[in-house]
Parts: sequence; C-alpha cells; structure tokens
Amino acid sequence: MSMLDQIGARAHRLYRDAGIEPWAARPTRDQLADARRWAEALRRGRIFFYDKQEVAIGLRNIDWTGGHIRHQEWRAQLNRLPWLSRLALLYRHTREPDLADLARRTIEDWIEGHEPYSAAKPPAP
Repeated sequence: MSMLDQIGARAHRLYRDAGIEPWAARPTRDQLADARRWAEALRRGRIFFYDKQEVAIGLRNIDWTGGHIRHQEWRAQLNRLPWLSRLALLYRHTREPDLADLARRTIEDWIEGHEPYSAAKPPAP
C-alpha cells in the first residue's frame, strides 16, 4: 500500500469514526468537471485567475512574484496554489499518475522559488 493510500485509509477511518462525510467523498459532476478543467490547463502550463482568466505560468521556473498579470491580487492567488486541491480531488477519483506528478512539480518549483526554502541556500547552522 502506497503512502498516499495509507493516508487515505486513515482519513477514511477518522471521518467514519467521527460520523462526518468529507466534502470530497462524493464530488458532484460540476466539481469533477472543474477539477478536470484545471488539470488540463495545468498540463499545458496554465492556470486560472479568479477561476476565469487563463494565465500561462509554465511548469518550471514559474515566476512566483506574479509578473504574469498586473493585478494586486494575482501574486497572492498564484502563491496559494489553488490547483492542488483540484488535482487531489481528480487524482482520488481517476488515479491518473501524472496528476500527482504535476502537483509535486509545482510544489517543488514553489520551494525553489522561495529563497529560504531553496536547495541552493545552505541550511542554517
């Protein structure tokens, strides 16, 4: 059993024991369609600003300072990584391996793009 499957099994037991229905347990058709739309865009190196405007960000060396759009909210939206929850939802239902890879690549790029976390910066003594 993979680490992801183990985490999922434990979360399932937690929800069951607490008597809670997780929101992602039975996504609606609209939620799956939205997740698919985001995944397809991200595969092309694009995401959506305010869920409407498609913006090319690439898949490597992403400009995390938000130079793509001159809007006060863009940088904050970009750095919230809004596609991750959608990729997770879609992965949970399709098990498409590239979805996990897309998530990992963008997370690693974010880490590299933020100096205190970058592998290029030596650890503090």
